Amino acid sequence: MKQKLRWIHPVFGIIFLSLYFLTPLWGAKKAASKATPDAAEEIPEQSVEENETDDEGFRPIFDFLIREEPGYGLNRKDSLLNPGDILGMPRFQNRLLVNADAKIPLISGRGVNPIAELVVADTFLYLQHEAPETLAKPQVADYRNFLKEIFFNVRPLSNTLVTLGRRNITDGTGYSRNPTDFLANPTTLPGANFDNRYRLKNREGTFIARGEYLWKGGALSYTYVPTFTASNAADAKVRTEIDRLTQFNRSDAHWAKLYQLVYGFDLSLHYFYRERHHVGLAFAKVIGDALEIHGEVRVQQGSSVKTPYLVNDDIYVGPTLVKPALYSFEARSEDAWFARILFGGQYTFENKLNLSAEYYFNGEGYNTAQMQKYMDGLSLASTRYTNSAFMLPQGNPY
Repeated sequence: MKQKLRWIHPVFGIIFLSLYFLTPLWGAKKAASKATPDAAEEIPEQSVEENETDDEGFRPIFDFLIREEPGYGLNRKDSLLNPGDILGMPRFQNRLLVNADAKIPLISGRGVNPIAELVVADTFLYLQHEAPETLAKPQVADYRNFLKEIFFNVRPLSNTLVTLGRRNITDGTGYSRNPTDFLANPTTLPGANFDNRYRLKNREGTFIARGEYLWKGGALSYTYVPTFTASNAADAKVRTEIDRLTQFNRSDAHWAKLYQLVYGFDLSLHYFYRERHHVGLAFAKVIGDALEIHGEVRVQQGSSVKTPYLVNDDIYVGPTLVKPALYSFEARSEDAWFARILFGGQYTFENKLNLSAEYYFNGEGYNTAQMQKYMDGLSLASTRYTNSAFMLPQGNPY
């Protein structure tokens, strides 16, 4: 499969260079203001006239937030699920969160954007809680640092942007799920809000090389994710930290995206490849001044999800059980295509109350019959594993 995909690099390179040199395009501030938050990131401010050399837009931007969240855990010794405090519930806990974001211009230029800039987003977290009386240490503390982003933006021309480094790229129009968010790395920040907006913001980025070409109301981008092998550092702590920073770069990935604003519709087409082919489409549209609709579709070839099935029923020879019933899993066909679909909308009432609803379908999931087989297998394994009388010559297979 990989040999067949060697054409990806030169083909995208030819497309990107052709648009770069042959198409007279310009940025669009008006289109960006109408686009969704995801699309707005793709479209820069409109360039100023050539005779303007004002550098007021090139000042560093720093955002700093420090927040302390003290609290008390509930005493759950009498809880049915935690008798005798066997879970060791903390009685006092304190969470200190420090966010530091910066955009630092490196090379000035004409217009509202610098030719080169450094972007950094870092989060430091300090956790402290009072341990239960069963532990020797009365206070337990843990601190972690999350370098979510550190990358360089380079703008050789007003309508081009090159990104190199660790960046958190989010995509999609859905509120609860984003099938076209192809670099969706789950957040590892303790205590992060599970709301989709916070989840997207607080996850760590991926090391990438990205080129974008922008025009009025649209953009074309290509993102390459390189492979980083596991660290061989002698120091275990250093090795662990490097592996954590590069954990999402264990295999090559290619992502091409075409965005265009068409008659008020924000449309984006995607092609993504990481071990499998993926094709995606996302759209959003504001109708009137109160209704917004959006949707995402993603289809992929093959699946890593395995299907449960019954290998065999109990086999007896007379009254003796010689082969017990077993359940197992089988791989799915690599030629099959699986879809994920999200459709939803939001309505804003006159009193500013927002009502939103979404429907999500995951074609990789189990249907009713497959789910029943899975549950039957779990039930069989549970009853026989806990039954000491269920022993065969080779031991308990469960």
